Amino acid sequence: MENILGISLGTRLMGMAIAYNGELCDFRVRTFYGKWTEEKRRGMVANIERAIERYGITRLAVKTPKPAHCTQRIRDLISDIERLSEQRHIKLSVCTISALKRQYNGQISGNKQALIRAIIEKYPQYPQLAEIYSKERSNHNAYYVKLFEAIACAELA
Repeated sequence: MENILGISLGTRLMGMAIAYNGELCDFRVRTFYGKWTEEKRRGMVANIERAIERYGITRLAVKTPKPAHCTQRIRDLISDIERLSEQRHIKLSVCTISALKRQYNGQISGNKQALIRAIIEKYPQYPQLAEIYSKERSNHNAYYVKLFEAIACAELA
């Protein structure tokens, strides 16, 4: 059985979800404050390394922004993750939001809200997912979208 770390990248927020022995067991959003620096970049990679060690990760699945929104900083971070996966002999999958939507909706169209609702329905044992979604909708905040994308990434792998 593979232990999968799903990641949704950003320069300030990073969603992480772990599927351990085929079961979703941990999920969170990490916030990295301040302007972009090499120290911040190393801190993001260190977070990924800690999860790899803690859960015995055998596969990484990374959701990247659309090419038009993929900055050099994100590309550098992806390169770091690629190197990490090579060094640790961990399989790496890179996916897009289109692939995640297709996985849940059966089509590329549809919005991220449909993806989030599908994940909530799939995991009734985690009522906090519905609470997070409700809070996010009422605050018109996109903070936790990265969390749901990371969960979808872990499943797509």
